[in-house]
Amino acid sequence: MGISFFSFPKQDQRCAAWIQNVRRADLLGRNSSDMKYFKFRAIHFENTQFKNLNERNSLNLKAVPTLINI
Repeated sequence: MGISFFSFPKQDQRCAAWIQNVRRADLLGRNSSDMKYFKFRAIHFENTQFKNLNERNSLNLKAVPTLINI
């Protein structure tokens, strides 16, 4: 199994939720179009947020990164 990367959602409300969970002040106030080059690795998502747990390459529509180590 390779490492999967996920782009921020294109919907501004969902993107804001992802930014909030990242807890990085430099990302606050940005919208989805600003985040098109930022990615999250699969390790930042709980198993329940994947459509296919074996592959971990596709997220559920309501997935939000929650496993953030600071």
